[in-house]
Amino acid sequence: VDVPEELFPNPDRTRTRLSLISYCHITEMDLPYELVANLLRLRLGKKYDITPFRDLALPMGKGKKGGMSRRTRSPSPTKKIECIKRLSEEAKLPEIGQAFESIYDSVIRNAVYHSDYTLADGEFRLLRDYRLSRAKGYGSQIVTLAELDDLLMDAFAFYTALFSLYERCRK
Repeated sequence: VDVPEELFPNPDRTRTRLSLISYCHITEMDLPYELVANLLRLRLGKKYDITPFRDLALPMGKGKKGGMSRRTRSPSPTKKIECIKRLSEEAKLPEIGQAFESIYDSVIRNAVYHSDYTLADGEFRLLRDYRLSRAKGYGSQIVTLAELDDLLMDAFAFYTALFSLYERCRK
């Protein structure tokens, strides 16, 4: 992304922040999870389900009287990925669930959406939480930009490939 330096004094940080927001948006989309869950369901001989994660939704507030159903909160990507992992293992395609799991980092997602991070000295620093660093092998509040870039690039590559295949099949 071309970022004019006269408007953004640190264009690298701006590009990183834009990438993080994009990462959060793509990992929150319903379509990829629902598409893959239904493809796995079909492979297993099950029916297509327009809301395949309905059973994972959480009730909100008090239920209404007179048979009206409660409002619900959609399941998190973590819960959807757990479901996809179960379906993919059942379908003897565990790599599918592992692929989703490898590109989703709930700690980074939460830090970005809740503005609980800083970018300084070439690092993404968590302000409250810790995450297991794949590079270091232990929990840390510091994510190197190299490790962060690996996560973002893997996620963007995964979703690009998924949507390319989706569009090709639709045509």
